[in-house]
Amino acid sequence: MRIPTLLPALAGLALAATQAAAQPALLGRSVLPGPEAAPGPVTPLRQQAISAPGLRVLVSVDDRQLWLMDGQTMLYTAPVAVGKEVVMEYEGQSWDFTTPRGVRRVIGKERNPMWSAPDWHYIELAALQGWKLVWLRGGQRVPVAEGGYVTTRGGVVGRVAPDGSWHPVARGDEAVFGDTLFAPPPGSVNRSMPGILGNYKLDTGNGIYLHGTPEEASVGRPATHGCMRLLDSDLEFLYRSVPVGTPVYVY
Repeated sequence: MRIPTLLPALAGLALAATQAAAQPALLGRSVLPGPEAAPGPVTPLRQQAISAPGLRVLVSVDDRQLWLMDGQTMLYTAPVAVGKEVVMEYEGQSWDFTTPRGVRRVIGKERNPMWSAPDWHYIELAALQGWKLVWLRGGQRVPVAEGGYVTTRGGVVGRVAPDGSWHPVARGDEAVFGDTLFAPPPGSVNRSMPGILGNYKLDTGNGIYLHGTPEEASVGRPATHGCMRLLDSDLEFLYRSVPVGTPVYVY
């Protein structure tokens, strides 16, 4: 006769045990160190970012860490790669590879984004590899040591062999012939490179993105040209959780 009274109690214990088993995972997310505990310098912008209301993204350049917060609730945190903080100069031009601090905003999102390589990419690559650099113009023919010449056809860079055959450079590959790197004309097919930005991109304007990377070892380091790189798994969470218009505090 006591069994019926015990069964509800046992059921209650089983439910409590299930909730207790799930609780550590929930607590594990909530007790992750938030931006206020990061060792980076305390600046007015950092304080503003931490105390701001609503959904927002915080990125500490010094700590190389990102947080997603809603009010004072921390929803997610992840390591991030930031700018190299170097300036590259070439023929009177200069590029500052520092992640700019300030209050930004997500102005667009994209899956499987294509990267349009800027001029500095070819300058830096040629310098690192010890290659000569030629800026190829549409319709231009540049003779090469292998024979024939390099030119563009239909916006594609390629080599015309001595026998007249056409050998296009595949999208994503660099147009290197001998010891010379040919920078494709702006807007050409070869300027667009797949995979460089990972699987997702959040655009914060002026060429500064939150994006993925095939160079996973760079995440958590000063390794970019100003953008903020994340692992694709972390970026997928942000892509699905952060709507266009969300503030991004970079400090």
